[in-house]
Amino acid sequence: MWQVAFEEGFLKYLGPGGSDHCPILLQHQGVLSPKVTRFIFDSRWASKQQCETIVKQCWDLNVVGSMWFCIQRKLKQCRRRLRAWRSSQPFNSAVRVKELQHQLETVYEADDFDFGEYRNIENSLKEACKEEEKYWRDRARADWLRLGDKNTAFFHAKTVQTRAQNRIYGLEDGEGVWKEGDIEVEHIVKEYIFLSDFYFKQTHGF
Repeated sequence: MWQVAFEEGFLKYLGPGGSDHCPILLQHQGVLSPKVTRFIFDSRWASKQQCETIVKQCWDLNVVGSMWFCIQRKLKQCRRRLRAWRSSQPFNSAVRVKELQHQLETVYEADDFDFGEYRNIENSLKEACKEEEKYWRDRARADWLRLGDKNTAFFHAKTVQTRAQNRIYGLEDGEGVWKEGDIEVEHIVKEYIFLSDFYFKQTHGF
């Protein structure tokens, strides 16, 4: 699928130039600044004892303040510790699948074939494949039971498509001028929020 191969690709409508039609420019690579990734809980963590321990410890913290303040601080601490724990754990199921496939092939072709070892690696490979499918199922936010599609490539393509639809490449400012780039877009959004808040307070007499 083209969109999977060029995740940053997008269409741009240009102004008319000597014609009654506006040209369309297809760019295969966007220019985006690196951003801090949003924290997303991976459902695969729920089966890990370390994850359960971290959540319990963070939720048992003694925090002074209002109920919502305590919840916010505990969630923040939980996110921080889960990020640190996640970075030290081998959760790349795709790499794990390839490693197990190689091990399975090595054991199968060995002169002293060990059926018990082969079966153990085979079971581990099945679990790794399930985790890989589960990862893309969660990322795609697709209805697994309704679709009944266990093809990992489908969920990968779905994730890429959703990411492209949610990306903002540019906005029109208050004077109707089209602006692109993270800094310009951020400025327009902040200005819109400020004006919306100002008009709200004026309308309701604050």
